Amino acid sequence: MAGAAFLSGLSAFRCGVGMVRYMGPECNRIILQSLLPEAMYDSIEHVTSRSDISKEELSQRSPVGSGNSIIFTEEASSAMSWADILIAGPGLSRSDAARQEVIALTDPGLMSSFKKLRLMIIDADALNIISEEGIDLTGTAGHSGAPHIIITPHVGEMARLTGLSIPEVKENPEEIALDYSDKHKVTVVLKDHITCCASAGRMIHITSGCSAMAKAGSGDVLTGFIAGCAAVMGSSPEDSAPIGAHLHGIAGTIAAQKKGCHGILARDIAEYAPMAFSTL
Repeated sequence: MAGAAFLSGLSAFRCGVGMVRYMGPECNRIILQSLLPEAMYDSIEHVTSRSDISKEELSQRSPVGSGNSIIFTEEASSAMSWADILIAGPGLSRSDAARQEVIALTDPGLMSSFKKLRLMIIDADALNIISEEGIDLTGTAGHSGAPHIIITPHVGEMARLTGLSIPEVKENPEEIALDYSDKHKVTVVLKDHITCCASAGRMIHITSGCSAMAKAGSGDVLTGFIAGCAAVMGSSPEDSAPIGAHLHGIAGTIAAQKKGCHGILARDIAEYAPMAFSTL
């Protein structure tokens, strides 16, 4: 879904990211470069997972994952080495290729090889793949040199990640978010009418949003807000989660005031990001 990627990139730009670079299939190039001409686009081959790859081929195609079973193509490696912040998930799908990409992106050895990367924001289908494949983020987040990880699940995605029911998550979101954060060494942004941001034993409630923001694409915009805050703040990437979520809510409230509570689109939230920042 190219639109989800567009919304994340647009909001990242609006919130302070200097350059946005997409990695994806060639079929989305024209769509995304028409919607967001300020962004770059890399058409890449998908990562592959192979057990029969030779040492000679591995030496020519780096970096490699633990066990020498997961590799990025040269194009993907170049794009990954360029990035400070990575958003994974919006518009990704749950295809076999997408699964291989998420497996690679959560491989501790592979991700720690990208020395410039300091933050990875995981959302949408990347979270669904993590739950379906039983991927444990603890090894990735806790690995020396690996980027800090922020996950941004809604209640349904959190239920799948934890194996709980949606009513169970809604009944006790704070405890569930904190528990997952502590166990997996990640920051959790659990999205609902009150958003819970859990990190390192700390819980912050975000109440700045409104019901008008319950529109498709709002979560994709949130990832861009968090990325933008991380870019502006520099250090302490985990703090970009509650600040980004707070500003996302303010921008959505402003959009609702300007366009009516029923008529806003997710892109309107991104467009009002500068006004939200001016309230700080």
